[in-house]
Amino acid sequence: MVNAKKKKVIDIYPPENKQFNVQVAKEESVFIKVQSTQKLPEEKTRMVEEEPEAISTTEEQLLEELTSYESPLSKELPLRTKIPLKTKILGIIIPLLTIGLFYYLGFIALAKVDINLTAKKLNLSLDSLPVVIDKNITESNYSQRVIPGNLFVFTESDEQEFKSTGQGKDESKAKGVITIINNYSTSPQILVATTRFETSDGKIFRLDSRIVIPGATTKDGVLQPASIDVNVTADQPGPDYNIPACTEPCKFTIPGFKGTDKF
Repeated sequence: MVNAKKKKVIDIYPPENKQFNVQVAKEESVFIKVQSTQKLPEEKTRMVEEEPEAISTTEEQLLEELTSYESPLSKELPLRTKIPLKTKILGIIIPLLTIGLFYYLGFIALAKVDINLTAKKLNLSLDSLPVVIDKNITESNYSQRVIPGNLFVFTESDEQEFKSTGQGKDESKAKGVITIINNYSTSPQILVATTRFETSDGKIFRLDSRIVIPGATTKDGVLQPASIDVNVTADQPGPDYNIPACTEPCKFTIPGFKGTDKF
């Protein structure tokens, strides 16, 4: 039996003045095969010291393998994150509110059209010739003085019963129609509602609504008066304002024109 001297064998040579951050997963053991031979009688026993087998792996290859080595534990595992219920609800509500806002702005708030109508004023000189209103036409014929129109007639009747709660005196105001004649100017004159008309004995009647007195016309250099019938109501109730119809033109004055040429 040949004794073999044990020698420590290192498969990685220490680098000279070099630092490498190398992590070895596990330590490997190197086994050296020792052969035994029978002792021959003529030979003296001697110690055989065998050199260890050379390791073929070079330093550079080993460093490259250790550097590229990746531990299976170093792989990152995917993390499962639990989404809160409040976040899920907000993720549903916010898109719905956004869609509703765009719908409101697009189809309700901003969906409008502004139309401006400008009336065109047309001045016609009709002089004293009559104008015919025909309900059978749809367009006006200014050369023949014919315009379209309709006649509306309304009839209304009403009856009510009331229970008397006592005795009293109920006086109503007299009403009537006054014909206003314009022989002052060819320009029309506007009178507002409640305009006063005064009789020769000081009784006041007021105009029921706003009216426009037509202007006078001229013919052969002579001023032709224009007239209009208006509704008036007595300023005070009582029989004193029951003025009978005049067979001749009755004179009413307008106190508002007092002090002017129109009075």
